[in-house]
Amino acid sequence: MTVNLGDRTRLIKKMQKAKQGEKTTVAYIGGSITMGCSAEPIFENSYAPLTRNWWYETFGKENILYVNAGIGATDSYLGVHRVGTDVLMYEPDVVVIEFSV
Repeated sequence: MTVNLGDRTRLIKKMQKAKQGEKTTVAYIGGSITMGCSAEPIFENSYAPLTRNWWYETFGKENILYVNAGIGATDSYLGVHRVGTDVLMYEPDVVVIEFSV
């Protein structure tokens, strides 16, 4: 079985930027899972804040800007209409997208 891991070059460059102490913006956009629904507590134990914490611990909290644009009951059709104001306005280095799990 062959597994294709894709091209991680751009992600590695952003991680190197963060490692050098440069400001790095990590943004999340999606629906209820991104927002944190069903996690207890909602804004601490869902995947977005848990992975944000990894960025903080790995590269320093002071260097990472975290943006969570998760809104429950939304799908990618609505997401495409709000990505400009909810994500791209922050000029993110890394974007994580989750819709309609």
